[in-house]
Amino acid sequence: MEKMSNVINGLEKVFDAVNAEFYNNELKKPVITVQSGRKNVLGWCSAKERWNNAGEKVYEINIVAENLGRTKDQIIGTMMHECVHLYNSQRGVSDCGVTQYHNKHFKEVAESHGLKVSKMGNRGFAHTELDEAGKKFADSQELTFDCSRISAEKTGGRYEKPITYLCSGCGRKIRFHNWKLNVICGDCGIKFQPQG
Repeated sequence: MEKMSNVINGLEKVFDAVNAEFYNNELKKPVITVQSGRKNVLGWCSAKERWNNAGEKVYEINIVAENLGRTKDQIIGTMMHECVHLYNSQRGVSDCGVTQYHNKHFKEVAESHGLKVSKMGNRGFAHTELDEAGKKFADSQELTFDCSRISAEKTGGRYEKPITYLCSGCGRKIRFHNWKLNVICGDCGIKFQPQG
């Protein structure tokens, strides 16, 4: 069984590599999360610093759990897309509104950081894919894991409130939408247990 900590560690390595390759290590390291998201959302970057990490306020980049089963290039492309938002947020540049309309500020940074951009209906320049530099970069990366959340549409289920699971060793908490979660803490080696 794939440990969720391996997934997070893999995504953190991808972030570090994107930061070094395309941003000269100018991006502040965010908290990388994997959570369920809305339909048609692949990931997000918080517009503000939402986490307190050892006394430092940091941003969050999330990769949506249901989309972890995509190709390596697609997952790396999503991370690169979210890094554009992080870069702009750190500089105080608004590149996306509450309606998820990606404006010219997003487009300009994306196109100079390994992504091709095209219009996507009422979401502006939200559609991105790897350009040649991005493809070359993705080819150089190792990202292997076999874990993704099965969406409610695929199971015929309805939306369920997430369940909080706790590692009794270190106190780390994760949220998931299934009582049958079977994950072992990568730090402690202890199985996460459902709370409540």
